Amino acid sequence: MLSSVETIQKHPRHRRRGPHRGEYEIINEILKTVSSFHVSSNPIRNKCKSIDVVYGCCLTWHQFQLYRNHLLGLNLLDSTQIDGNLCYEITEKGHEYLRLFSELQAEMEPIIDLHSTET
Repeated sequence: MLSSVETIQKHPRHRRRGPHRGEYEIINEILKTVSSFHVSSNPIRNKCKSIDVVYGCCLTWHQFQLYRNHLLGLNLLDSTQIDGNLCYEITEKGHEYLRLFSELQAEMEPIIDLHSTET
């Protein structure tokens, strides 16, 4: 995928507490976060800003920029300028990614459960 993303995740200054998230899991979290803003019942607050993704997904600003650029390039996200803020919207291709990722997680669940009972 992105070598610069891998560099950030492996760099010792960017150690995280808890389990390590893979690139696909981070992408899934970003898309879910952006998607959740567009179904909000509050029409004033239904636009997802950069800071919403950074805090919602526990990313550094640099990580966010790398993933954002990658997701925009893959046409999983769209961006628009609203009131001086860059806001994001999930595309149909992004929704398809979420659907496929969810199916894959469901298929992998028995394997993950088996592994956790062995240790």
